[in-house]
Amino acid sequence: MIEHFEGAKVDIVVCDGAPDVIGVPDLDEYIQRQLLFSALNITTFLLRTGGTFVAKIFRGKEVDLSYRMLQVFFRDVTITKPKACRSNSVEGFVLC
Repeated sequence: MIEHFEGAKVDIVVCDGAPDVIGVPDLDEYIQRQLLFSALNITTFLLRTGGTFVAKIFRGKEVDLSYRMLQVFFRDVTITKPKACRSNSVEGFVLC
């Protein structure tokens, strides 16, 4: 991805990545968090100052850890759950 943009900066990065859940909530959340942090790593190279980062997040026991990490990079961080998501799902989106 980084090479594709040849140093150009983008206005928004969107990551809708999610692991194949295995039904172990702590492990599923951990793997999702690692995907989020990988997307954040790429984002630090691509996103222009003041740009927007949107990514899928699992709202489990450790969601505060992800929230605090994102606050290191972004002034405004909001976790939201679109109406299109199933009500019993831990899935949500972080908007930075």
